[in-house]
Amino acid sequence: MGVAGRIFEIREDDQLARPLASYSAIGFGAPIALGALQALEDVEPLSLEGRVRRALEAAEQYSAVVRGPFHVVEAPAQAAETVTPPPRVDACRPAESPFG
Repeated sequence: MGVAGRIFEIREDDQLARPLASYSAIGFGAPIALGALQALEDVEPLSLEGRVRRALEAAEQYSAVVRGPFHVVEAPAQAAETVTPPPRVDACRPAESPFG
């Protein structure tokens, strides 16, 4: 999920994480797509959408379960400004017991 120029990953256990890289991928083709995105990171004439499409094509080529058609959707910048960030969860503090 991208919000205001930042990428967040929502993990299977509902954790919200920020990847170290400036890109992310999910699903069965993620390792292949991540490799493609890393390899294409410094390719200047390639647009962001071009990088995404090439990563999806690589995942489709080398994964038995990834198949197109693919639809790349970009939300308008105004939409990102209206997104409310998720509430902060303090994982170090145990929840209070209802039993006292």
